[in-house]
Amino acid sequence: MRQEWLMVLLVVVLLVPVGCGPATAQEVPSEGGLSDSATHNVQVNELVSDNQPPTAVISGPTSGLVGQTLTFSGVGSSDDGDIVRYAWDFGDGNTDSGKEVTHSYSAAGSYKVTLTVTDDGNGTDQVVAQIETSTGKSRTYTVKSGDTLMEISRKLFNDDAQYWDEIADLNSLKAPYTIHPGQELIVPVK
Repeated sequence: MRQEWLMVLLVVVLLVPVGCGPATAQEVPSEGGLSDSATHNVQVNELVSDNQPPTAVISGPTSGLVGQTLTFSGVGSSDDGDIVRYAWDFGDGNTDSGKEVTHSYSAAGSYKVTLTVTDDGNGTDQVVAQIETSTGKSRTYTVKSGDTLMEISRKLFNDDAQYWDEIADLNSLKAPYTIHPGQELIVPVK
């Protein structure tokens, strides 16, 4: 009687948690209906990555006017590999993605702009910047060439938070601001 042996190379991929414990591999029955299984203790170690997380950096304004298009940039962010995602949250319920984005706020207030960067090794970093927006009401003062402006103070004059501006007494300011020919002074009001 002649016996033939068939050698089968069996590669088993086991999905087991990190740690030590039993793992069982079972052979799939062959055409002849024969099968076998074996149990061995295995040590599964966590994969160690040499990926360093990125560093998120926001560049952009710290104040703006309601309805004004503001530009924010994450171009200063860095990584040991490549940054593959720039995720922005503008603090008003709106989000965007990209290295450079634009956004405008529909109401005056204080907002937290959050940038989350993700690198090609799935490392992440997040940075938050504060921005103040105002209604955009402003006053323009026209002065003659050579006039010196000393100080502007704001006074509330009605319940709708409207302001009028007062140019203070010449003696009250330590460092006067001189208006030169062709210049305008615009004072934003919150």
